[in-house]
Amino acid sequence: MIAARIRRGFSLVELMIAIVLLGLGMIFVATIFPVAWTQARQMTEITTMASVTKGADTTLRMLARVDGYQISGSAFAGDRVKLRDFEFGLAGPPINQGDITDADGFVHALNLENILVNPRGLVDEQPWDESRLDKIRFTHTPMDVANWDFAFVDEKLFATRQVRLEWRLHPPIRPRKTYDFTQPDPEWDELLNSRRYVWAILHRLRNSESINLQAASDPTANPRRDFDVFYVMLRRPQLTNRYAQQDTNPLKVPDPNAPTEVAVPAPKPPSQDVMFPVPWRVHIFFTNAIPAVPRNLPSEVAVNFAPQAATHPMLVGMFPPGAYFIDEDSGLILRVEKRRIIDDGPNGEYAFLTLDREVLEQDLVGYQSQLRIVWVFPPPVQPRGGDNAPLIFEGTHPVVGIERRSLSISPPG
Repeated sequence: MIAARIRRGFSLVELMIAIVLLGLGMIFVATIFPVAWTQARQMTEITTMASVTKGADTTLRMLARVDGYQISGSAFAGDRVKLRDFEFGLAGPPINQGDITDADGFVHALNLENILVNPRGLVDEQPWDESRLDKIRFTHTPMDVANWDFAFVDEKLFATRQVRLEWRLHPPIRPRKTYDFTQPDPEWDELLNSRRYVWAILHRLRNSESINLQAASDPTANPRRDFDVFYVMLRRPQLTNRYAQQDTNPLKVPDPNAPTEVAVPAPKPPSQDVMFPVPWRVHIFFTNAIPAVPRNLPSEVAVNFAPQAATHPMLVGMFPPGAYFIDEDSGLILRVEKRRIIDDGPNGEYAFLTLDREVLEQDLVGYQSQLRIVWVFPPPVQPRGGDNAPLIFEGTHPVVGIERRSLSISPPG
């Protein structure tokens, strides 16, 4: 008779070692998924960026307006034309002297449509506010070409947005059946809610030298107009995100003609919050000396810097890590890599931002090297209880990427 063979089982120690190894393996496998998801999203966004830029570029070229009077050359909705050192109002009178200049070389946001969010639900944006500076002016040739002692400005306001929101979405959606939002269009609403990406355009005239009036009347003397165009791809992570618009009161936005006066930005009331990101125009400070030669050190800027000027603590929230912004005067695109927030007690918070590159003297042109005007797309805002409630930015920065391209437009003749 053969004795039964006794089989020895696993000990408790061996079992615990096996569980630990299995757990480590599962942790390693689990860490692969977020990396894969991030890489897949990045690849999707790179592909989307190329498609968005192509569509936005096509739209911009259709919006390019060449002045038929052959004085200001060319313009976009949002450009400004200056006569000498001042601008004309809505009823600007004729002038008797002065050089005609092109639209200024500062960055402008293209006039694009968004959708307001208020307690009644979604509504179309109100007509363009005439108090804003985003207007287009055409300079007219004098009636008598032999008499060069006068000229006048014809200011044309764009009462409606130049590009409807559905064409800015990626991919675009069909037009709404009616823009009376009290009338339902469930299919359109569903399409709108399914879109996560939208584009915006900012642009600047590269050269804005004065043009002699008599020379400008000669079509052969009109130079080609060269623009820097910034195609901005924006992401809306959540359907419930709301974005605050900037109060465009001239006292609350930076004035290029007053380079040392810091503007205190302010938002429009909550009833003017919109569904998709919009740019703000604010002040920042370059805190360290701008080198003439590379030092291989990233530059720093400060927002709401108390010793310089107490602006508004909400500025700190506009520039989270990863935020892109555009220097208005130089057209430089910069990105925030790190942010150090400092509580200055009664003066509130301010922050130092470490940039993604070193900024040199030759990079910063214009009125002043330290105090700069920049365009930034802030994160979404928390719900506000009323017009005087504090504005708090939360969430991720909406800009996925910015592509800068050159665009040349020649006047007719």
